[in-house]
Amino acid sequence: MNRHYPADYPGSRVRNGAKTWIILATAAVPGGKAKAALLGTARRILLRSFLHNVDVQAARSCLNVVAEAWVANPRISDPERAATARLLRTSGATRSDPA
Repeated sequence: MNRHYPADYPGSRVRNGAKTWIILATAAVPGGKAKAALLGTARRILLRSFLHNVDVQAARSCLNVVAEAWVANPRISDPERAATARLLRTSGATRSDPA
């Protein structure tokens, strides 16, 4: 829950799923190369598990909208913005928003 979409806002569960997908897929992994490689592998496993337990089609429907807010955050790095753009290109994201 956040100020942009309260828990009872229509589509908030879908948006939360889309945001979690974006974070798991694109957020920078801290540390050196060895740590980043290990955590990157763990992240891929976690992301795969997450996507098996979420309505991917519904999350795809608002991925673009959620990604716009994500990349507008000044704390997001340029590599994270680039990773988000790649995710949008490869995920089958659509322009519609369910809410």
